[in-house]
Amino acid sequence: ISNSTDTVFTVSLVVTNGCSYDTSSNTVSIFPQPNLSFSVSQDSICSGDEITFINTSTGLINTYWDFGDGLSSTQYSPTHGYQTAGTYFASLIGAGSEYGCIDTVSQRIIVIQTPSVNISVQDTFGCQPFELSFDNYSQFGDFYAWEFGDGNSSGLENPNHIYLSNGVFDGSLITSNNLGCSDSVNFQVTVYPQPVSSFDIESQSLCILPDTIQLTNQSTGAIGYGWNFGNGQSSAENNPTAIFESAGDFYISLIAYSEQNCADTSYLEYSNSSVPEADFSFSS
Repeated sequence: ISNSTDTVFTVSLVVTNGCSYDTSSNTVSIFPQPNLSFSVSQDSICSGDEITFINTSTGLINTYWDFGDGLSSTQYSPTHGYQTAGTYFASLIGAGSEYGCIDTVSQRIIVIQTPSVNISVQDTFGCQPFELSFDNYSQFGDFYAWEFGDGNSSGLENPNHIYLSNGVFDGSLITSNNLGCSDSVNFQVTVYPQPVSSFDIESQSLCILPDTIQLTNQSTGAIGYGWNFGNGQSSAENNPTAIFESAGDFYISLIAYSEQNCADTSYLEYSNSSVPEADFSFSS
């Protein structure tokens, strides 16, 4: 029987008892199935992506799609997204417009697992130079493409990176697998400028005890200071005076603090001595 044209058949029943027979006839009409067909935008996708089903059937009165994942549609040419990896058989069920006959056509769809990006950053802000460690908890990935936002990149799974300059940096991680599926995440890092600590000894009183010196602060980018004169004394002044009660070699340090509590330290060595006391004796 052809599927493209209708055919009428005569069906006959003949009964006999050995002496005679009788005949009964009836007609049966066989109608053609609808001409169902469809194509897809792609038959292999990454989980979370969508496929467009293109209905190329002719002469349909209605359509019903079974996507094979428990979801369906009555649209003529629907778009559907598969969220879970696996192999699915998508089916188009249609009824012909002329006779109402129903037929089904199916096609296999392969859904590949998309990587899932998940990272942890120890700190998102710090002082220059700022070393940052990344912990990568991504799943189903084979390749990693880090962009740190300062022109540097890495292909390591768990990289460390040092930001040498200050600023706000927009970075990203793209994780992909061997089949080309990928996922990405963005992150932002703020690096504060480092102050520069520097000072000079403007005046000194050599060979006189107590010895008094004037310290001149030449630091930049700082709002707070911590002096250590090396003689057990300290100061938080901008330009302090230091008094040394005894002679010796002293290491003076200055810690300069920025508004973001970034710090830098500088050192100078200072030496003084006492005036020798003349004394002698004689005998005759």
